[in-house]
Amino acid sequence: MKKWRIWKPDIEIPKFIYSKSCYITEKGLILGFEDENYKKITISFLDGYLSNRETDEGCFDKTWSNIYSYFDEKKSEMSNFLKVDNSEYLRWFKKQGFDEYEDKIIEHYIIIAYDVISEVLATAEPKIEVSE
Repeated sequence: MKKWRIWKPDIEIPKFIYSKSCYITEKGLILGFEDENYKKITISFLDGYLSNRETDEGCFDKTWSNIYSYFDEKKSEMSNFLKVDNSEYLRWFKKQGFDEYEDKIIEHYIIIAYDVISEVLATAEPKIEVSE
């Protein structure tokens, strides 16, 4: 069964963020967000980036329901930043790689913005920067 856990980045990030950009470069994945005060948040998966998908939050209703049910007793702990254990996305990804990733520790990150859900598979934590 899929299990969500809170991912607490080392840096304080605003609760309500809006997706602004998603770039895949030769170095990895760079996600750009803003809060309601136009503070910029950059989340860079430069080391260990493997895969990502972006989904309009309106298309995520079943998953939203599951996440909220899971955190029902811990609503105060609910976060925009989650990791997923026993992920279908990760299982699918590993099947695509001819067992290349079978023994690697890969994290499934979920970043919940007001308008987009970003999911990332990576072998390393991202770098996060917040600027005015």
